[in-house]
Amino acid sequence: MRIVMVAPFSVYPKGTVSIRMLPIATMLAKRGHNVSIVVAPYDNSSESGKEYVLEGVKIYNIKFRDFPLVKYPLTLISVCQRIFRLRPQCVYAFKPKGYSGLVAMFLASLKRFGFLKNLKLVLDSDDLEGYGGFSDYFRELSIYPKSMLYFFDFQERWIPKHVDAITVASRALETRIIERGISPDKVFYVPNGAPQRDFNVDDDEVVVLRRSLGLENVPVILLYTRFFEYKVEKVIEVLKCVKKELNDVKLLVIGKGEFGEEKKLEDLALREGLNDSVVFGGWIESKDIPKYLAIGDVAMYPFDDTPLNRAKCPGKLVELMIAKLAIVADRVGQIAEYIKNGESGILVDSDAPTREFALSIVKVLKNGALQRKLGVNSQNRILNAFNWAKLTDEVERAISFARKGTL
Repeated sequence: MRIVMVAPFSVYPKGTVSIRMLPIATMLAKRGHNVSIVVAPYDNSSESGKEYVLEGVKIYNIKFRDFPLVKYPLTLISVCQRIFRLRPQCVYAFKPKGYSGLVAMFLASLKRFGFLKNLKLVLDSDDLEGYGGFSDYFRELSIYPKSMLYFFDFQERWIPKHVDAITVASRALETRIIERGISPDKVFYVPNGAPQRDFNVDDDEVVVLRRSLGLENVPVILLYTRFFEYKVEKVIEVLKCVKKELNDVKLLVIGKGEFGEEKKLEDLALREGLNDSVVFGGWIESKDIPKYLAIGDVAMYPFDDTPLNRAKCPGKLVELMIAKLAIVADRVGQIAEYIKNGESGILVDSDAPTREFALSIVKVLKNGALQRKLGVNSQNRILNAFNWAKLTDEVERAISFARKGTL
């Protein structure tokens, strides 16, 4: 089939396109489909108007003009013009919000009025976007006006009812969509799979990097994060508990928050007298992430039990697993789909005392054999159960259902 995917934002620097969308596109192309990705690069002006090929898939960035108000219809028109020139049999929109959501709404409306009868529409949902999810988060931080948050919620409710098939990244999203009256037959579970890039690293480079960060000959807890899934206070409480058992342990923080959360973590560490025990790596270029992850002896993955988190399919967790990290994580939502407790990681109930999370980390740090076992099993779990070749079978089933209305 000729399939045109509509991206929710630029290929770089955010993760949805590179972690989820591009691997699906690449696998579909390898199976003989003609696949293109159309992008409205509103979040990365340097990509505006660029066309290139990534992993065998043609990327079309429309020329984005950030004019107040009129940018929305202009961008919709530009994206749809490019789509129509590609003459797709199927349009696959990622995220039921923003510009990709506008495109899905526009094409679905044309179909309802008798146009584009042969065009099939497939939607991908990988987050809880409306109220109860990201709209609540954005409202608390006053990021968008209330009218826009309401519209995001409307998009998330309306679009699934007017497309031919839906792929979802988590079981919670699958349940949510079905509870809203969508037939289970047209909902397909497609979680995030193993990253496509190579996570093998040069041991000597890791030793040099570890030394440069002042982490030589000490146990290292890794926190690979964007910060918003949990309260940063929990990280400090866990570190305090761990240090009562292993005083020389250090925490390496990789990643950066949207709103300076790393500064809050730094301030808390200073207040608790832990500033010498926390090393901030900051935002790391994609190509360098594997060797930074390789520094960790154990990874902590805190995750508050919220509707938003239960619906997420955390890409960073997948990267930690493919990097062969022993992981201690909160048992929330999709995390329990990936990690088999005691086999490919350790799960802790999210409402358990902080000390339980900390002691699980200590247990791994004190037992090299356990650390290695969890790491190997973690990687194998992703490669075997969540590889993109297997997951793309389900994507093709979704597209087939969209074409025929049946499996």
